[in-house]
Amino acid sequence: MNSKEPAKIDIGKCLVIGGNGQLGRAIVKQLVQKKKFVRVLDLNEYDDKDIVDVLVGDLCDEKTMTKACKGIDTVFHTASVIYNPSLPDSIFYKVNVDGNRNVIKACQESDVKRLVYTSSRDVIRSKNEPHFDLKEVDAPYPKKPPSDAYSRTKIIAEQDIIKVNSSTLATCALRPTGIWGPYDAHQIPNILKRVKAGKNVRFGKKGALFSRTFVENAAHAHFLAAEYLYPGSKVAGEKYFITDYEPESFWDFMDPILERYNLSTTKRSVPFWLMYIIATITELFNPKSLLNRFTVMQISVNHTYNYEKATRDFGYKPIIPKEEAIEKTIQWLDSWFTLDE
Repeated sequence: MNSKEPAKIDIGKCLVIGGNGQLGRAIVKQLVQKKKFVRVLDLNEYDDKDIVDVLVGDLCDEKTMTKACKGIDTVFHTASVIYNPSLPDSIFYKVNVDGNRNVIKACQESDVKRLVYTSSRDVIRSKNEPHFDLKEVDAPYPKKPPSDAYSRTKIIAEQDIIKVNSSTLATCALRPTGIWGPYDAHQIPNILKRVKAGKNVRFGKKGALFSRTFVENAAHAHFLAAEYLYPGSKVAGEKYFITDYEPESFWDFMDPILERYNLSTTKRSVPFWLMYIIATITELFNPKSLLNRFTVMQISVNHTYNYEKATRDFGYKPIIPKEEAIEKTIQWLDSWFTLDE
């Protein structure tokens, strides 16, 4: 920040869209700890009405969004339909594009001052192209739209968010990579289930590295971005990669968690090209399978990102050490998840 700009601002009253999700919960928790007024909008009831204002509803409904934004200064928009090959494309466009536009419209009409959007590193994904220590300046949108509706709709949504940045509504987009930790409803539980079921063969390119983000670090980045987000600031109208620890291979990441449950994979690895073919065929006959091309891509191709821009513009650095992050994840798995499910 230059000397003419305040170091940071009071973000006022906050709305967390998708506050019942993994990232949303972490943002809500940190806002409450900082004694902020917090309203949660989610399709499902938030389980602690005593500490937040709860609104159950759909961001695709204009009246609901108008009600949610009333009296709000800062909106954290974390909700979207995530990658799922069994869903029709229309669902992704309805929520990720049209729903996002409802959010923007409600913010503009309700005089919301700032909007922090949770984007994805998949907005710059192009086929099987690897990324190494990628910075925002070197990460344009792909010339050819991705084949999956999730990535396509997240691109449109991010572009819409950045386009509406103005003198009355400051906006930015954060791209946390590989969020993990408590309330993970997909990646870690699915892998544990597969390995327990005997599907324990490793696959992917040996040593393929991936940047991940512990959920509490991702939430911290959202809060910091909001504090530095106002018309004319460095953050306004910008996009940021968010990650934390040193990149590592998927299996190096998973092994300590598998070991805690006395599970392991074989050291033999199926080649990437063969696994991709298998995943393609699997999707055709079983669209709901946990094995799909998206999963194979996540595990098998180098994807590492640089968060120096976030550090420079709003002081982001991870606040939770990796060892503590793993312990918190294990504690949540022990309390909320059973391998017999």
